[in-house]
Amino acid sequence: MAAPHVSGALALIKSFEEESFQRELSESELYAQLIRRTLPLDIAKTLAGNGFLYLTAPDELSEKAEQSHLLTL
Repeated sequence: MAAPHVSGALALIKSFEEESFQRELSESELYAQLIRRTLPLDIAKTLAGNGFLYLTAPDELSEKAEQSHLLTL
């Protein structure tokens, strides 16, 4: 029953990212933004798709990287 969940998430991603980029995103760009927000599972993609959809994953990963000084120059 992932389809309604993913459709809703994609609508949120589309709204947020198009506002951020100040333009309409292409289908491939939207797909990339969706995949960017998945956490891989230890299961074959044929069984579980791309993974667990986690909308705030990029923000939290960036925050953790800053806290551990991984992104400092």
